[in-house]
Amino acid sequence: SGEVSASAEEAARQRGALAATVAEEKRRTDALAAGKTEAEQAAVQARAAAEQARAGAAKVGAAREQETTELAQETARVQELTAQMAAQQAAAAQRQQLLEATVSADAAKLTAEASREEQLRTEAARAREVLDALTDRTALRVTLTAPKSKPEPTGRATYVASRGTLVFQGSGLAAPGANKVYELWILPANGAAPVPAGTFSPDARGNATLVSPRLAGAVEAKAFAITIEDEGGSTTPTMPILLVGAAG
Repeated sequence: SGEVSASAEEAARQRGALAATVAEEKRRTDALAAGKTEAEQAAVQARAAAEQARAGAAKVGAAREQETTELAQETARVQELTAQMAAQQAAAAQRQQLLEATVSADAAKLTAEASREEQLRTEAARAREVLDALTDRTALRVTLTAPKSKPEPTGRATYVASRGTLVFQGSGLAAPGANKVYELWILPANGAAPVPAGTFSPDARGNATLVSPRLAGAVEAKAFAITIEDEGGSTTPTMPILLVGAAG
């Protein structure tokens, strides 16, 4: 009976120990399960955070790509506007050059017309002076002949001293020779040195005309003479005198 009681107590003790062991194992199992669940939750959270980070990075990348695209488009628009402005400036410069060329051409044309008009006025004035000299009743008219020679070569001078206008007409004149010209001289009434009045050459028929509408330093004349000089004329007569004519 005592052994049975001891055995029963031992068995109860062992059952208690086994129950404690089972409880401890259950506690450990529950703890492991709980730890595993926390790890899994942490892993899930980590994966979610990684996905969120990837999504954020993708969003940032897309935004940057969009910004890059917009910047490229803006750059293209700026380049297009710059090209348009350059084209407009080139067109404006071309129009300016054309306008300046037109203005320059018009100015040159006006200058030429003004010069031609002035030339015509000058020629008309000279013609009026010559006509006035030919029709002036006070003009001195002298016929020049070759001294001590047949009177074939002749010349007629019409001179208005007050105007300095001299018109000479010659006929029967021979060619003066190579590099030579005829020169008309005014012999002043005051006895001063002869005054050159112009050079001329006759045509094939021996006729010649010399018109000096405005002689510088015109003087009263007592006679006129003709000599042959080198081309360009001379400041003093070269002998001999070919034709001579006195006033009066």
